[in-house]
Amino acid sequence: MTRKSLAFLIILSVMLLSPWSALAQMTDAEMILGAWELSDIQDDSGDRSGDLDLYVFNITFYAEEDDTLKVDFLIATAGDDAQDSEPSSGTYEMAEDVDSLSISLLGVFNIPAAYMFESDTTMTLALDSDVMNSAMDLIPLFVPGFVKPDSYTGTLVYTFTRVVEDVTSVDRADELPETSTLAQNYPNPFNPSTEIVYYLDESGPVRLEVFDMAGKRIATLVEAVLPQGEHRARFDAGGLPTGAYVYRLTIGSGAKTLTKTMTLVR
Repeated sequence: MTRKSLAFLIILSVMLLSPWSALAQMTDAEMILGAWELSDIQDDSGDRSGDLDLYVFNITFYAEEDDTLKVDFLIATAGDDAQDSEPSSGTYEMAEDVDSLSISLLGVFNIPAAYMFESDTTMTLALDSDVMNSAMDLIPLFVPGFVKPDSYTGTLVYTFTRVVEDVTSVDRADELPETSTLAQNYPNPFNPSTEIVYYLDESGPVRLEVFDMAGKRIATLVEAVLPQGEHRARFDAGGLPTGAYVYRLTIGSGAKTLTKTMTLVR
């Protein structure tokens, strides 16, 4: 056994035996990643959820390979097909110690907000209504037909619900596994992408990660609260060298982890 293989086995053993608090407990920066859908609006005048009938508002947080934190806004007039709308991009910064979030749009417009995770699937952003009223003046420039709501007052609170990936339906209940499972990726060997299928025996938080043979994390494919059932994730190995890689599924409180190895061939 080579020194490199031995080192990897030691690192992998430590990862698999480490407690949930060390490996699987999400930080705020990790929890915010992914897509969110606006589900409720409040300001000092009360419930403004009726404004949801005016437009579709989704927001997606992600990190670039250079660690730049990016955010995409998908805003469309209600009744239109949001699939045909192009998202607007910006950047964001988080200050986890004071639960604050700052989003920059168009390189000049800054939206500061206080964030709070009410659950794994619900997040609120509280901001000065004057900031959002100014932003509303700009939206019609990018979204034709956008209907601007009446001006907000005081503190504006947006509630977002996490958007989870589609679940593949399973028709026959007697074909369902009795426990959570992680299937072998297909195709394997692969170039440049492959699909990973896994089954959850109950709903809860999950994380699907890919590591190289030195134990370095290459990608986080899934980090969300998902319902029971079969799920699929695609891994694109573009830019990675030929070799073996490990993918690991962490389920629930981290008490259960499943791992398999896949091979990239250029």
